[in-house]
Amino acid sequence: RTIPGNEKDVGAVLNNLADKDVEIVTDRDGLVHVSGHPRRGELEQLYRLVQPKVVVPVHGEPLHLAAHAAFAAGQGIREVVRGKNGDIIRLTAGRAAVIDEAPSGILVKDGEILDDPEVTGVKERRKLSYAGAAVVSLVVNRAGELLADPDVTLLGLPDTDDDGEPMEDIVIKAIVGAVTSIPKARRKDKDLVGEAARRAARAEILDVWGKKTLCKVMVTQL
Repeated sequence: RTIPGNEKDVGAVLNNLADKDVEIVTDRDGLVHVSGHPRRGELEQLYRLVQPKVVVPVHGEPLHLAAHAAFAAGQGIREVVRGKNGDIIRLTAGRAAVIDEAPSGILVKDGEILDDPEVTGVKERRKLSYAGAAVVSLVVNRAGELLADPDVTLLGLPDTDDDGEPMEDIVIKAIVGAVTSIPKARRKDKDLVGEAARRAARAEILDVWGKKTLCKVMVTQL
């Protein structure tokens, strides 16, 4: 049974085995399953053979780790330590325990910068590569009224919809409609105006194109 995402690699292995006249049995042929994870009986046998003094369950979600810890304790293992990513665990010179925490997580090398994916902008660029971006500039007066049509720049989006209407015109109509629908008393809040424009542009692009484009709106109040 192939873990999703590995179909190509597994298929290559199966083809190589078939070329060597190896009989292959998969879950398509019968109720079979091979796991890399030992079952409870196999773990019990392992503990009897190794007789560990300390067990630190790893590899799994918190629910799995808790079950493994309870199982190990049930096998008579006196010291069972449950930890999480970054925990520093003492295994010698005293009773086993979590004694400190070390920084953990993902760092990416982006050009000359080594930092968190959020800081480097890698995650945002991945999204841009898939769904493009829309940058909107609005100029309003103190009452929140538009002084000119929105200025829209679309990056990586289709030029037109299926009917041939320019995507830029579609987005502008949606933004104008959203801004003018805001009650006049609330339209003085330029942050509210900007968020309404962003939501309208994003929703319209999603409706027309089917992708959630990254949208940025700048509001200048004169």
